[in-house]
Amino acid sequence: MRHAKKRGGRRQLATIFERDGWRERRHVGGEGEGKSDTECGPITAPKNRFFFIQHDAQPRGCGAAASSFPSLGKHAVPVLTLTATSLDWRKTGRPDVKRSFFFAAVLAGGVACAALPPESVVRLDVANNPALWKDHEHSPLPQAREGGGVEFNCPFGEGATRVYWDHAINADLSAATCIELDLDCDHPEAMQSLGLYLKSGKGWFSSHTRLAMPGRQRVIFPRSEFAVEAMPDGWQHIEAVRISPWRGQARNTRLVVHRIAARRGGVVVVQGAASVGNREERKAAERITRLVREWLITLGIGYEVVKDDDAATALKNARVAMLPYNPTPPARELKTLTALLQRGGKLMVFYSGSEALAQAMHFKLGTYQRTETPGRWSSFSFTDPAAWSVPARVYQESSNILPVLPADDSANVIAWWENRQGGRTTSPAWTASAQGLWMAHILQDEDLANKRRMLLGLLGRLDPDIWPQAAQQAIYRAGCMAGAPSYAVTRANLATALAGEQLTEADRLYASLPVLFKARRYPEVVDQALALDRTITTAYASAQPSQRNEFRGVWEHTGLGLYPGDWSHTCRELAAAHINALFANMLWGGLAHYPGTLLPTSLSCRRYGDQLDAAVKAAHANGLQFHCWATCWNPGNAPDEFLVKLKKAGRLQQTADGRIMPWLSPAHPDNIAMLLQAYEEVARRYPLDGLHLDYIRYNDRGVDFSPAARRAFEQWRGRGPLTDWPRCAINGGTLSQEFEHFRVETITSFVREVSRRVHAVRPNIKISTAVFAGYPECVRNVGQDWGAWLKNGYVDFVCPMNYTDDTPLFLSRTAAHFALPGAAGRVYEGLGIAASESQLRPDQAIEQIIGLRKLGATGFMFFDLSRPLRDEILPYLRLGVLKE
Repeated sequence: MRHAKKRGGRRQLATIFERDGWRERRHVGGEGEGKSDTECGPITAPKNRFFFIQHDAQPRGCGAAASSFPSLGKHAVPVLTLTATSLDWRKTGRPDVKRSFFFAAVLAGGVACAALPPESVVRLDVANNPALWKDHEHSPLPQAREGGGVEFNCPFGEGATRVYWDHAINADLSAATCIELDLDCDHPEAMQSLGLYLKSGKGWFSSHTRLAMPGRQRVIFPRSEFAVEAMPDGWQHIEAVRISPWRGQARNTRLVVHRIAARRGGVVVVQGAASVGNREERKAAERITRLVREWLITLGIGYEVVKDDDAATALKNARVAMLPYNPTPPARELKTLTALLQRGGKLMVFYSGSEALAQAMHFKLGTYQRTETPGRWSSFSFTDPAAWSVPARVYQESSNILPVLPADDSANVIAWWENRQGGRTTSPAWTASAQGLWMAHILQDEDLANKRRMLLGLLGRLDPDIWPQAAQQAIYRAGCMAGAPSYAVTRANLATALAGEQLTEADRLYASLPVLFKARRYPEVVDQALALDRTITTAYASAQPSQRNEFRGVWEHTGLGLYPGDWSHTCRELAAAHINALFANMLWGGLAHYPGTLLPTSLSCRRYGDQLDAAVKAAHANGLQFHCWATCWNPGNAPDEFLVKLKKAGRLQQTADGRIMPWLSPAHPDNIAMLLQAYEEVARRYPLDGLHLDYIRYNDRGVDFSPAARRAFEQWRGRGPLTDWPRCAINGGTLSQEFEHFRVETITSFVREVSRRVHAVRPNIKISTAVFAGYPECVRNVGQDWGAWLKNGYVDFVCPMNYTDDTPLFLSRTAAHFALPGAAGRVYEGLGIAASESQLRPDQAIEQIIGLRKLGATGFMFFDLSRPLRDEILPYLRLGVLKE
């Protein structure tokens, strides 16, 4: 199983906050099929005409630009006022633009665009000009959309693979951070991707994204994510913009574009490269950066991602830079970051060990701390959440921290870590100064809703211009429930479910959003939109029927429950929520939460006692089944001395180039014997209802080429020693297909033997496995042929880790699983409530459960037991789908 929480000893970055007294200060400073983009013919730009645009503190309507925000009337996000001024570049050259003025480009009526000056948004407005778009290759003609925007029809249900349209412009976007599309789409699943191309000379800049939801939304294309095709002149010379949807599902859809804009500024996310030490650290930096990027996209905040060894240019004009994981920035990077601070920019730093950076922000590094047991740092609470516009408490289970302390009176701690019981510790979680913010750990992928809201509040404090972007996105997405593209559709779908007062309250909340936006009360816009979502979710949840006699399990991966040392409390809450099966992670390939004879005993067991015994007794006392969750080939948090022993004995996996991987080799006989005996031991000593195997696979296709695997492969083939190892076995090698079959049989034979031996000890026990949802791809990729395990009866049931917030994808996977031989009633899909791949909202979880029941499911699993599941998901589910 791929866990949402990482429990290694990695030192992670902290985010820097500003002190309460700080005030805003402004500073100026193709893939696929068909023809290539360069083969589509010339594009002629219209005659240059320009609008001079005045920056004004009050949002005002400005003709076509304001009409692109029909939900807000004339009060649109960009604070621009058009002045009717035409410029002849040949006579006047570039005008002298004062600080209070900047240019914007409008494509309405054939207007070309000027350069992008400091603190500006170049508006490439196409809302009322469908005739200016050139269609290609049988693409339908664009149409004017009533109420504003240009409608592009995508006939993917009629065989079209790709459609695209071009619009001529003349723009200097060399200072742009990102390109934003304000659009509407009714069936995003029909598009595999949405491509945005910018023509420049003899080449193109191209970027692709996938729309995650239907309805109105702002889609951001960071400049850093554009690829180069052929030989473009550069971003300073953009001649045309192209919109190019590619076919996904075979159905028609329409794309309505209300606005295209280029933004200067936004948030620059600095991905760790030069500041991280090794390959694993770089992977961690990539993962954390990707997480932050996804949150910014959801919030509707313009951003750019750059690596820290190439950040100088991007940070030259940045207002805010985020360092998600940059533990040891080199001198060159420190110089760039210090320069940003000196010109008034702000930093948000996570878990860094740089004393120089801390000093530049009026902080001093504290002491690195690590814990071996979960629960020491489980959440953090803000001392004044209203002042920072953040949630009062945010949940995060961290195993190590590196706090910073105020170095003088200009800095202060604004949030403190709390333990699992909710008690405040003496460890700072967030520290603030006028230079920015610093967090004592990285941001992890749990408590998603509160994390995003916190990030918005803090970034909005560092750069207030972020608030209107997020407020507009909040308005677009407000009340969109269970796949509905708008509040109006949601309201119509729930008209019978909404009680009179609920309907009145929902309408009141929705109507308040543009009023608050007009008044520039942006945080209230966001919070009122969230309140509307809660009201609608309550009504939606209450309208759903429950179903009796179904299996409802939950994974719990810490082995301690919600309340360390008190499994009874955890099990009472699960029973009250009508969960009937607990899968607690009690042993890894190198650690056990019970006093066993084969694996090292965990510190949790030494501190709180035999956790397996306590959990089994508490589960049974509250009417729950108990399944002992065992990770097979992953040693987990095994003691260092145990791993050294395994490495010395040649029991760890190895890559083809000789790198030792921290996983047990499934081919080593001592590993097989150790795990089989451990599983027999727990089945004999404890009254288990089930044994649940996880990590019952290889890590990827790049393993295992250890000496033990070679010997086992030679024995499996029965044709003598291999002379070309490992080259013969790697992908493309002469024996690669045989080696793939060997890997599959190695895992399958272990599952078969576990089932035989554990059933011999406890005949009525259920053997189950956590498996990849992508079957049969996982057979080749990780050696996991769980379809064969079902068919041959080696397992009693499987739990596919079907973690996605894309409900159609979730259900299509489920249907494929249910169609496998022997699958009937023996597949319990896993819902990703707190997984790295997905963190479902309550309405999404309800929608997936309803879909499962329609497909004939007899049960399901939740990943995983956490306080967000307890506090934010189960209360809604208990209103309907889990009411009984």
